[in-house]
Formats: sequence, structure tokens, C-alpha cells
Amino acid sequence: MMKKKLKRHVLWLALVMGLVVFAGNYLAAGDGQVSPRIFTPNDDGVNDEVNFTFPNPDREKMSQWGRIYDIQGRRICDLILDVTNEEIKSAWGGVNLAGEVVRSGIYIYQIKTSTKVFNGTVILAK
Repeated sequence: MMKKKLKRHVLWLALVMGLVVFAGNYLAAGDGQVSPRIFTPNDDGVNDEVNFTFPNPDREKMSQWGRIYDIQGRRICDLILDVTNEEIKSAWGGVNLAGEVVRSGIYIYQIKTSTKVFNGTVILAK
């Protein structure tokens, strides 16, 4: 039990620090595009959301999901994915499941297909 918990914390820490973690089919953001890495959801029309674009390795449209977590690993929101045979796209405007803007900080994204997981961090600044 302790080893499993420690392993999970090491993975979170590695993601937060921007280290590339390869474990099984986990892939870092280098396999796609995340832009901008630092975003400011203040409705000024500049960097108000972060955009995610990743390849669709399975060429399927049914088994993908995406989520945003805070630094403690709590789920903040579920991403709405736009999936084609070639790629998976999504965006996050810095809101939680209740539709409220979250506070500044580091957030972890995870986009999963049936065979791959894309993950990394973004920074929400106000």
C-alpha cells in the first residue's frame, strides 16, 4: 500500500516539475501540442484558455476521455474532446466542474485513449 502511494506521488511530482515520464503507454506532451503553457482566463481575449492537440493513435472516436487535476490530484473538470481519426483536440478555460474559475496554480491534464495516455502540466495565472 505504501509503495503504491509513494509511486503515485513521485509520478505527480515528476509531472509538476516537467520531467518526461515514460511508463508503459504514458506519453508526454512532446507527442502533441499544448498552447499556451501559461494561460490567464480573464476575458481579455489573450491566452484565455489552453488548447490541447494530440494524435489519435487508435483512429477511433469512442473510448477517449480528458481530465484536469489540481496539484493534490483532485479532479477539477472533465474535458470535452473533439475527436477525429487523425487527432484529439480540446480546450480548458480554467473552470471547475461547477463552472467556477479556479485559482492560480499548476494543473495537470490527462487525455486517455484506449492505448495511450497524454499528460503534463499547465499554469493558470491571474
